[in-house]
Amino acid sequence: MLRQSRPVELKPWTPADLVERFGQIPLYRVRTDPEPGTATEEDLLYINRNRLGLCELVDGTLIEKDFDCPLPPSGKHWKPKDLVSRFGQIPLRRVRTRPPPGSATEEDLIELNERGTTLYELVDGTLVEKAMGWNEAVLESQIGSILTSFVNSRKLGIVASASGPYRLAASKVRLPDVSFVSAARLSTMPATDEPICSAIPDLVIAVIAKSNTRREMEQKLEEYFTAGVRLVWYVYPRKRETHVFVSPTSCQVLTENETIDGGDVLPDFKLALKELFAVLAQRSTTNE
Repeated sequence: MLRQSRPVELKPWTPADLVERFGQIPLYRVRTDPEPGTATEEDLLYINRNRLGLCELVDGTLIEKDFDCPLPPSGKHWKPKDLVSRFGQIPLRRVRTRPPPGSATEEDLIELNERGTTLYELVDGTLVEKAMGWNEAVLESQIGSILTSFVNSRKLGIVASASGPYRLAASKVRLPDVSFVSAARLSTMPATDEPICSAIPDLVIAVIAKSNTRREMEQKLEEYFTAGVRLVWYVYPRKRETHVFVSPTSCQVLTENETIDGGDVLPDFKLALKELFAVLAQRSTTNE
């Protein structure tokens, strides 16, 4: 990455901002590192001098001068409208345009995740950064710890963290914040040291961050249940709610005063959401 920081006051660019300035420009021509709207002349000179591309600087965004680029397997180059159809108005900093959207492979994903401090998912040949935040990380850790203790004590299977990727389908690799794979499903998976798990998790848990869009999370639901996931929890730190899905269209909303259970996936598992969200309240009290 060229620069890790960005001015706090700047509004993150979305596909709509891209369209406003450049129309339906092929995404491979737009560099998203540094973040669109924050690039400087120094960034431009660095890229051009080091032959990382031949770019122009437009409204704080680095734009590749047009050149022939091999078509991805989909047969077309992604444009802003392709991002919107899959992810809504996602911040552009979360979408890598190297390799060009639509052409990224599992090998690209593995290499990027192994050498970087940020985790990515592979969605239809496009590398998308996992949304992050302190509160989200705290809740992920709490949920993972509680779930691991319950599962391990009963030898029910395995609980994985956000760094554990699952292959849901061709060119679709997701990294749930917390996931559970039952012993029954693990028994059908061949022994291997492959970095991407081929088993489908029974339970997937996502802690929703500020930059997660509604369309993005809807698409994830569709992918999870199509692949064979049985239960999905979406945890919302700001609203202190948890949405429980047994299908993409069946949602039960639980408030922080209610208790969540494991249903048919984890019988006897129960968690008072007030206990889960208490760690966030503790942080707020400490900062007073």
